Amino acid sequence: MEKRIAVIEISNREVRLIIGDVVNDKPVLLYQTTRPIAGLVSRGEIVDKDTLTQIIASLANIVDPNVRMKLRVTDATIIIPAGGLSVYQADKTTTVVSQTSIIEPLDIINVINQVSKEPIPGGNEIVDIVPDYFVTETKKFREPPIGEKSNALKLKAKVYTLPRRIIDSYRTVVSNAGIRPKRMFVTPYGLIELAKQANEFPKDYFLVDMGGECSSISLVGNQSLFASISFTLGGEDLINYVSQEMQITYDMAHELVELYGINERELSFKPVIARAIINDVEVKYTPDDLSKIIIDFFAESYFKQFDVVMSQLTENYSRENLSTLPIVFTGGFSKLHGFDKLAKEKFADNQSIHYLEPNTIGARSRSYAAIVGALIASSKYKGTLSDSRARVAPVERVEEKQD
Repeated sequence: MEKRIAVIEISNREVRLIIGDVVNDKPVLLYQTTRPIAGLVSRGEIVDKDTLTQIIASLANIVDPNVRMKLRVTDATIIIPAGGLSVYQADKTTTVVSQTSIIEPLDIINVINQVSKEPIPGGNEIVDIVPDYFVTETKKFREPPIGEKSNALKLKAKVYTLPRRIIDSYRTVVSNAGIRPKRMFVTPYGLIELAKQANEFPKDYFLVDMGGECSSISLVGNQSLFASISFTLGGEDLINYVSQEMQITYDMAHELVELYGINERELSFKPVIARAIINDVEVKYTPDDLSKIIIDFFAESYFKQFDVVMSQLTENYSRENLSTLPIVFTGGFSKLHGFDKLAKEKFADNQSIHYLEPNTIGARSRSYAAIVGALIASSKYKGTLSDSRARVAPVERVEEKQD
């Protein structure tokens, strides 16, 4: 029997579970699986708790004959979408308990609990408290300074909060499924943890997570999340737009968008990729027709909303060349064929453009970026709110006996 870390992400279309660990600072997966949940979550809001609970419960006990193992998940880290996220800076000091003035784990818990007791405005609830650094009487530490000598311990930390109803809904479906939410992360935090592993990535940047029904833009400074705003547009909206413009079914539009995206090739003969009857006349569509529709969607809808959110995100911060910071894209929608060229045109003034995806066997899709990042974060002792309650998320593995 081994103990590993379990992480669950509930997106608009599927529930993802990964089980693994971090070895030599690299995430290693023992197991990963998904469950379709189309229609159970809409724009980040859970709309069918009972059915979703049943599906998540199927992840608590897994028997997979393909890998000849049984898995029992009792605790898991849960990823929550960033809609309604507010980030606060906290600054608290506690007196070291020990008579010898040696800092112990209890002192870390005490100073974090001081932060957690602060009133949160707007009806929000704390998701997590992530230290920027600890300060003793003589030094500053990135990690909890256990074993150091000091009469006082100071903490500077980021406090991540979400609307209480969002936290409660995600916590409830997982708990009712028989799995204890050991720790909860907002999606951007997991993404930033993954980005830290890429040496070529900047430390200050805008993080853009392009999902199926929601997108978010986050401001990252020195590899730390400062602010994030979500908006309800994503890949599903593009598919619906194509369906309406071409007057074809959703399924056909979905297939065309995934297969062709924005056409970047010069073709001598343009194939017909779809047909529709409009006003009793057959209309034929080529890849160029599809490309024009997709580009129109970004110009008339997605990028317009993007610009509004970017303006809201940056209005409370002042820094030279803030608007031209590098941009890091991730999320399944950013995999759209031809998007890279579109992004280079739209964000020509930004210093650089990057794409974030995990380089982990079994989870190399951008759709897994947040969940792999959360695995990395869960493996660390950072003195966070959740670490003061529990240490690891146990997963029991029982290997099937050989016949």
